Amino acid sequence: MPEDAEEFEYFPKRSQFSLIAKYYSKLRPELRKIYQEAITCYNEEALILCTAGLRALLEGICQDKKIKGKNLKAKIEGLKTILPNKNIIRNLHHFRFMGNDAVHELAAPKPTEVNLAIGVIEDLLNFFYELDYKASQLREMRRATNTTRAGKKASSPPKPTPGESSLAELAVDPDGEQT
Repeated sequence: MPEDAEEFEYFPKRSQFSLIAKYYSKLRPELRKIYQEAITCYNEEALILCTAGLRALLEGICQDKKIKGKNLKAKIEGLKTILPNKNIIRNLHHFRFMGNDAVHELAAPKPTEVNLAIGVIEDLLNFFYELDYKASQLREMRRATNTTRAGKKASSPPKPTPGESSLAELAVDPDGEQT
């Protein structure tokens, strides 16, 4: 760098790899704080602390969902009752191993591993704290629309033009049952 060139330092620190904490409307404030701190640690390249925070967040999610167990391994196994896929459970155990290495062995994982772990946690947060909220919002919007329609003249919905599917056709699953 030339001698007369100025060097700038930005605060908060930014890079092309920085993450922005997502907002989960139904997440308890204490869990939201842990999540935000983990993202801050990741952005500051404090990977051991970030991993410990993600592990704490997973423990907090289990506690919030009333999953019992003497340790995180047992709690992850307890998630089988509310998670739709056993592969998720197996992968959460890998997440636990990474957290154990960070906390007990003081071994920093690679940034790519931590980034992926953050993605897994964000998927869990989405599943547990946003999906139901968004689905209930959609349900309320549909009720309001149906109420508005019921107040108007009761008539059958307009027929779709050729090549266009009706909402009723789209709401039938492959087994032929209405969803």
